[in-house]
Amino acid sequence: MFEVFTSRINLISAIVFDPDVKRVKEGVGRAVVKEVRENFQSLPPNRDFPSTGFWQRAADATAYEITTDGVRVVVDQIGVRQRLLGGPITPVHGKFLTIPAIAAAYGHRAADFDNLKIAHVDFHPFGPWYRGYSGLALVRADADDRKPSRIVPVSIYFWLVTSVNQEPNPDVLPWIGDMAWAALNATVEALK
Repeated sequence: MFEVFTSRINLISAIVFDPDVKRVKEGVGRAVVKEVRENFQSLPPNRDFPSTGFWQRAADATAYEITTDGVRVVVDQIGVRQRLLGGPITPVHGKFLTIPAIAAAYGHRAADFDNLKIAHVDFHPFGPWYRGYSGLALVRADADDRKPSRIVPVSIYFWLVTSVNQEPNPDVLPWIGDMAWAALNATVEALK
């Protein structure tokens, strides 16, 4: 579970002597969850591949919890924190990560395909002067792998790498000011 936002609104409620603090907290929770969900739903899918519905699942997994001193908004979706903060990713089972090379492989595991084999690939899409990729890949079983440069790009389903370092993406969450503004507006509404 990933904590997105914590609003400490009991101080606001105490200042105005509102006896129904729970109503204020619920309003703040709903408002901030709405901001976070809308932000997730506005994010594009990964690269040029078709959507796997990741951001919609993240939006659906966003909720709030009322705490003694405020509201906590959480996202119970694996991968959101990784995309937000970035950092290294290493294989959990096996020696390699499988990075999709074509749209047909995106959103799938290598085990979902029964026609792949490991091959060494020397791939330079813009000619030998361009720094391309040289290493292991999962390719169609019928690919000619006698010489690494003969493998046709459409035959490559997955790149095999020992690790990747994902760049952080601050756009995963709405701007903190938008969340705070939503919390403040919800507090004002609840106190009317």
